[in-house]
Amino acid sequence: FMFFSPIYVFFKDKDIRTIALSKNYEVMLGMPIENMIGKTMDDLFPSDLAKNMIEDDKKILREGKPFGVVETLNGRTYTTIKFPLKTETEEPLLAGFTFDITEQKKIEQELETSKNLLRMTIDSIPMWISTLSKDMKYMIANKYYTDTFKIPLDQIEGHSPKEFFPPELFLKHKKMGDECLKGKVVPFEDEAEFEKGKKTYLYGFYTPLYDKENQIWGLT
Repeated sequence: FMFFSPIYVFFKDKDIRTIALSKNYEVMLGMPIENMIGKTMDDLFPSDLAKNMIEDDKKILREGKPFGVVETLNGRTYTTIKFPLKTETEEPLLAGFTFDITEQKKIEQELETSKNLLRMTIDSIPMWISTLSKDMKYMIANKYYTDTFKIPLDQIEGHSPKEFFPPELFLKHKKMGDECLKGKVVPFEDEAEFEKGKKTYLYGFYTPLYDKENQIWGLT
């Protein structure tokens, strides 16, 4: 099983030398398995990476606790779970599983880039932009929106407009939101006093948001 697993599997002795490796290490390190057995981390990996590996391995053997780490090698990203093993001779061993998460990290980075682009775009628009969930809680709000209430974004997202709107205005917009969640585009035109003595004129519309199954999951 071990030698054909898509997961990288390794065993090391108390001196942090390899005693068994899964077959796929041949591709990772570019050498036959037999040439890796008995080697130290310095023999197999770049010095900085090897140094960190050895420190982690010694800590695991010393403390007897599992440990997780994310590492990079040759442009790829790996996550590893290491743990101590007890043997009949009481000589401690170390084992672990390594997973290549390069593609996952790439997707995460692309999503983060898209999220940042969306944030910069909506923050540049001088009008209220927000997205609310079906239970009328903010999921997204732009800078123009947060500036109106003089409240940081993290204190708006996840909260209800009920916390910021005057009571009568909230009830009116809650009713419009409920209509929107039935599949209607609901226009509105209002004025409100969010700051004492200063009227704000509101004009816009609520639009339902659909998922890929054509079910409404929120509104904007």
